[in-house]
Formats: sequence, C-alpha cells, structure tokens
Amino acid sequence: DDAANGKHLNEIHLPEDCVIASIQRGRQVVVPRGHTQLLAGDRLIVLATDGSLESLKKALHEEPEPTIPDKSS
Repeated sequence: DDAANGKHLNEIHLPEDCVIASIQRGRQVVVPRGHTQLLAGDRLIVLATDGSLESLKKALHEEPEPTIPDKSS
C-alpha cells in the first residue's frame, strides 16, 4: 500500500542527504539505479542523516501533495 510500490527510484523525491545503497528482494540483492522499480516486500538498505529519516519515510510511504500551478502570473 506504500506510495513507492511499483515506482522507479528516479520517480521518488528522496532527501538530498540520503542514498539507497542496496535492495534486498527475497534472497536476491539488487544494486539500485534510477530505473530500478520498487516492489512490495523490498527491504532497503539506506545511508542517511538522522535529520532526513522522516523525509525519507514520507517519500516512500505517502503520496506527494499535488502541485497546483500558480495562475497569478
């Protein structure tokens, strides 16, 4: 049910001070690239600062707020 399920890594807005180092997919280890698709059950090995953990969780678990174009200009 997570927002990141089925998305490619390059579609997810990760914090700047966060790197996904590897993905454990069952017994397989996946080296992540931008085109790597996240699947249900994937376990991510992440390098991140303490300050970016909440932003990372939001990026992976919640749908981003839709952006509404500014029509005032």
